[in-house]
Amino acid sequence: MTKVAQENGAPARIGPNAVIRTVQELEGILGRVDTERLLRRFGLEHLLDVKPDGMRPEEEFLQLVRAVTESLPPETARAVLLSAGRSTGSYVLENRIPGVFRKLAPVLPRSVRLRLLLSAFQRHAWTFAGSGRFEVEPGSPARMRLELAPEARNLPSRIPLIAYYTGSFEVLLRGVVASEVALEGPPERDGGPPDRFEMTIHPEGLPQPCFFRDRAPRRNGANHGAH
Repeated sequence: MTKVAQENGAPARIGPNAVIRTVQELEGILGRVDTERLLRRFGLEHLLDVKPDGMRPEEEFLQLVRAVTESLPPETARAVLLSAGRSTGSYVLENRIPGVFRKLAPVLPRSVRLRLLLSAFQRHAWTFAGSGRFEVEPGSPARMRLELAPEARNLPSRIPLIAYYTGSFEVLLRGVVASEVALEGPPERDGGPPDRFEMTIHPEGLPQPCFFRDRAPRRNGANHGAH
C-alpha cells in the first residue's frame, strides 16, 4: 500500500485537473455567472481561473466537492464529478502517457498493459490520492483500493467524490487496456465504510459489464437547483 508522503508536515497536494475539470463541468451546466455565484458562497471564486501548471492543495478540491454536493441535486452533483473525472482521465491519456508506451501498447497483451498501467497508478498515486492511501492487487481480476483523505469523511455525501475517481480510472483503463474492460465499483450509496473507494477490474470483460450508468445533466437552462 502506498501512503502519500508529505514533506515537513506540508498540506497534501493533488493534480490541478481535479479542480479545473470540475469547475469546467459546473460552467457547462450552470453557466459562468451562476458558477461564480456558487463558488463565491463557499469562498472558492479563485478556482474559476486555475492554471494547469502546478499542484493544488487537496483541501481545496474537497471544498469544491462539498460546494457541488451541497448546492446541486444529488444526481446532478454525481454527474458533474463523474464527467470531471472522465475529463481528467482523458487529459492524462492524451498528455501524460509516454510516447514509447503509446507505440508499444498495441502489440502488448492486455494483461501486460493492465499490469503496466496499475504500476503507473501506484508510482503516481501522490498526484491523485492526496493524504490518502492507494493499493493495487494484481491478478485477473485485479483490484484497486483508495483510502480517501480523512477530510473526505466529513462530506455530506461520498457519492460525487467516488464518481470522480470512477470516471478517471474508467477512461484510463479502457483507453490503455481495452475498451471492453469491465469495472465493478462501490455501491452508489453512502452506507458502508466511509473512507474507501474500491474497484475490481476484469480485463476480458463480463457478459453484462460495467456498473456505470451515464446520466448526463442537462446543460444551461437546466433546473439545477443551485442555491
